[in-house]
Amino acid sequence: METVSVTFDRIFDVVQMNRNRALSTQFGFEAGPLKKYAVAVPGKPELEVGMTVTVVLKRPGDWQSVLGWVNHRTGEIACWPTAAAGGYFMASFMGMLWAADLWNDHPAWSALIIVVAACFLMNGIDDVRDAERAHRVLMAKRDEWTVKQVPDVASPSAGQPER
Repeated sequence: METVSVTFDRIFDVVQMNRNRALSTQFGFEAGPLKKYAVAVPGKPELEVGMTVTVVLKRPGDWQSVLGWVNHRTGEIACWPTAAAGGYFMASFMGMLWAADLWNDHPAWSALIIVVAACFLMNGIDDVRDAERAHRVLMAKRDEWTVKQVPDVASPSAGQPER
C-alpha cells in the first residue's frame, strides 16, 4: 500500500457510476507532470482544480487501485466500504452449499467448487482488510492536519474574548 499526496492542476472526464454495486466517481487529472485517466474514487467526493488530496493506492504507482483519499481542505474521506466485499462472501457461501449437495454424486466437481469458493472467500477477506487499513491510514492523515491547524494555546490572543 502506498500513500501519495497530489494537487490537481486540471480535472477532466468526470463520470458518476456504479462499480460493484457501489457508487463511484471516475475522472482524469493532471498534477504537475503526472497525468492519469479513469481514476475511480468511492462515492461522490468534491472535485475541484487546486484541491490537494492524500490518496491510498493498493499497488504502488497504480492509480487504478485507489482505495480512498482524504481532502486536505475539508477533511472529507472517500473510501471503499467494507460491505462492498459482501458479494465475495455470498458467492463462497453459495458455492459451499452447492458443493455439499453434489458431494455424494460428484466428489471431483465438489472439490473444484470448494477450491473456487475458497478463492472467493480469500479475495473478500483481502478486500475487507485493505479497505479497513486504508480507512485507518486516511483517518490518521486527517488527524495530523487537524492537530497542525489547531491554534497555538500559548499565543498572546489565546483565551481573549473576540471583539
